[in-house]
Amino acid sequence: TRKGETPPKTSEINRNTKSKAQKICPVCGVKIGQKSWLSRHMHIHTGKKPHKCQHCDYRTYRADHFKRHLTKHAGEKRFICNQCEYKSTVKGDLVIHMRKHTGLLECYECNFKTAYRSSLINHFKAHRGEQKYCCDYCDFKTHWRASLISHEKRKHTGYLYALTVFFLP
Repeated sequence: TRKGETPPKTSEINRNTKSKAQKICPVCGVKIGQKSWLSRHMHIHTGKKPHKCQHCDYRTYRADHFKRHLTKHAGEKRFICNQCEYKSTVKGDLVIHMRKHTGLLECYECNFKTAYRSSLINHFKAHRGEQKYCCDYCDFKTHWRASLISHEKRKHTGYLYALTVFFLP
């Protein structure tokens, strides 16, 4: 529920999710392109990660991410670092690895360093006070999606549990 509203009844939750026209996440309000994707999307809010790698500790809720991950264990490591022994099956992993040699991306305002451009951009937004993610259930705001998900799990678990029971197969 949003701040100041009463939680929806079970019948309302079921009716809204069964409607073909209704493809909006009841937790975050994101519009979902296909009804079947709503179930997958709900894993973001519940933390359920049904795909587990048998070779390492990797888990994910997305089948496409899992399939890409498995290539790390099975595929030919065609992407080779020219400065050390590192090899990868994924070009993007080599690009991130190369930052160990060329230097991490750094914040000019503090000592924050990262290998990911997107993380640095989010970090800059934090310095500017931009809070992109707002909780629909209270006044909590953050600039990190993961922080919002964690907050909702900790503070609003009863409502999210109801969503899990009624939305997921």
